[in-house]
Parts: sequence; C-alpha cells; structure tokens
Amino acid sequence: MILRTYRAGPPALCQGDAVGKLVLPLIVASVLGVGADQSDLAIVRQWMAAVTAHQSGTVDQPLLEVADMAPGDLDTVRRTLGPALKSLRNKERNDLLRRGALLHTDIALLLPERAAEYQPSPESLPFTIDLTGTPRILRRHEPDALFFSLDGEYVTSSVESGHWSMARLLLDGIRPHPASDEFVRLWYRAVAATFEKVYLFGNAAYQLDHAKEVLPHDPMILFYAGAMHEALGSERFQAIPKARPVIAAQLRFPTAQEQWRDAEKLLGAAVKAHGPVEARVRYARVLGRLGQHDKALSMLKGVAPELRDPRLQYFGALFLGSEEGALGHVAQARDAFERAAALDPTAQSPLLALGDLFRRAGDRAAALDALRRLEALPADPADRTDPWRDYFRSFAFDADDQLAAVRAWVDRKEQP
Repeated sequence: MILRTYRAGPPALCQGDAVGKLVLPLIVASVLGVGADQSDLAIVRQWMAAVTAHQSGTVDQPLLEVADMAPGDLDTVRRTLGPALKSLRNKERNDLLRRGALLHTDIALLLPERAAEYQPSPESLPFTIDLTGTPRILRRHEPDALFFSLDGEYVTSSVESGHWSMARLLLDGIRPHPASDEFVRLWYRAVAATFEKVYLFGNAAYQLDHAKEVLPHDPMILFYAGAMHEALGSERFQAIPKARPVIAAQLRFPTAQEQWRDAEKLLGAAVKAHGPVEARVRYARVLGRLGQHDKALSMLKGVAPELRDPRLQYFGALFLGSEEGALGHVAQARDAFERAAALDPTAQSPLLALGDLFRRAGDRAAALDALRRLEALPADPADRTDPWRDYFRSFAFDADDQLAAVRAWVDRKEQP
C-alpha cells in the first residue's frame, strides 16, 4: 500500500509574486512566439500527433513515443501547450486535452516503471503556464511524496509520477470549465477508484485533493475521499506511524482521530449530496468510532431497509451490532451480529464480535460458545469468506468498469 507524505505547507501555485511581476512578461512573449524556439514547437507537435493517434487502453507506438520523451521535452509540452491551443475551437481543444489526459493516464497505469522516471523539473521549469495561457510561479519545488508500506511496516519513500499531474493539468484546460465537463467528472472518479481498489491511498490523496478543487460538490468524489480517510484511520494503517514514530513525525502522518474527523466531514457531505447508499453506512461507522453511538445507531437503523447489496447488508448488520453493544444493548447487539453471520456463514468477524460482546457482558458460557463456532469454520482460508477483509477497498469494486467507460467516452460519435 502507498500513503502520502503530509507537509507543513499546501502544494500551492501562486500568481503575482514579486519575481513573477518581473519575468512573466518575458515568459509570455517567448511562449506566444516572440523569439519562440522552433524546436519547442516541434516537440509540442510530436506530442499532439501521438495523442491523436493513441488508442486508449493499449500499449501502442504513440504511447511508447511519449513515454520515451525526455523529461525536459515533457516539461516543454507543459510550458508551451496552452498558447499553442488558442487557435483551436473549444470542441477540438477539449478533445485533444481529454485524449492527452488519457494518454498520460495510460503511461502511468500500463508502463509504471517508465512513468516513474518522469518528474517535472523545478530547476528547468521554475514556472508553468496553465492551459488558459496564464503563467504561474511555482511556490513549491518538490514533487508529491509518497511512502510505501507492507503489512503495517514502513518500507520506503518515493514520489508520484509526473504523468498524473500532467493529466490533471490537461483537464484543467477544458472549456468552458472542467467542472461542467462529463469526461472530467468520470475521469476523476475512475482514477480515484483505481488507486483505492489496490490500497494506493497516497496516489488517491493527491488525486482527490485536486478533484475536490475542480468538483467540490461531486457526491462520488466526496464519498471516495471520505472512505479513504476512514481507511487511513484504521489500525491497518495507523500501525505504520506507531511502528516507526520518527518517520511518522517527519511525514506528519495524521492520527486516527484526525482521519476519522476528516472522514466524518466528507462522508457527511457525500450523504447530503445524495451520494451512494454506502456513504450512509460508512458515515454511521465513522460516527461510532468518534463516540457518537446514538447518532450512528439511528442512521444504521434508518438505512437498513434500503440496502439491497448483500455486502452492504452484512456491513449494516455488523456495524449495527457494534453500536448496540457500545450502548449496552446486549440482546439487540447479539441479534444484529447473528444476522451478519447468517448473511455470510463462513465469516469470522460476526463470531469474534459475539465473543467479545458476551465477554464484556460477563456471560462466559455464551462467549465460549461463540469461540466454538469460530473454531468450527473451515480451516483453509480459501474456503472462508468475510467481506470485512476487503472493507477498506471494496467501495471501489467497480474501478475497472469505470476506467473502461472513461476510455470509451472519447470515441463516442457525439461529444460536446
């Protein structure tokens, strides 16, 4: 799994710095063609030709050509493309930008080793020009950092591939505004789900940070962001800073309480924005983790009749049992855990919860009976199922389908 580094300052771009006031007129003049370097224009033309020819989702020659471009050449595209697109009508411009975003998405996903080699160079590119043609001075001079873990142990640190920031930059140039573009919405959702499905929460965090700026009220973006913070508050991930406190201090890894509060805010917003019904189930669980058991219990009871997916029915019953137990309602908690056990007879989580419930209630016989039922489950893990195992990623179950739909979108006959 991959988690992000949290820094003291936000990854911000700024305009109007004192240095910028001195050099931006020169930058604009150069990029718009006053003394423009013809080799730069040739690089941009090469990139545009590859984007147009690439078949999304495949490792074809145009994809390999861009993947093999020198980092400095890709920086040139970032710096020069905006003004170069000014002569295009919005329809053609937007089509090129969407296809460009997909090409860089494909490099990052299909050629990850090559993708890792590209980081926009702050030394060679102390500024960028967004796709409206506006020069911006970069305040930050380091790429987005990530760290890797395995089984709750810190392994190493790395940085996000520049191809992801390139794709986001391209979509920022969609007109009249990226927030009104269906493709942009589908792309941000699909890529976030793709990361989260395989526990790449560091990449997902950078993706969702930008998505929330572009699509601040999108219910699925809010849901994915809230579910990510819920996952990062779990012991599975909190074990990492506990095991390596020095590294945790350097990375500024948020505590479980901080993650749950972020999850509460985002999942609550997703519910208000009429997000998926799963948002209510997860929101209730987070409220319980924050000690708001009465509110969590009420929400779980309210959402239960609307749950049709057996996975969500299982989670709803399991979490309802937890909240009833937290409030001292032993009989009601037992009934909820038994419903969860009936939904997935080989799952161990409801039986463990029953054992703990009866232990805390002082019913030793009932606790031992729950443990005997646990012992009677198939010994081979391959013969057992438990939706809880994948709880912190199962919300992104349709990531592959979403990504396929995004790739198919650009080949529709009718595009706005």
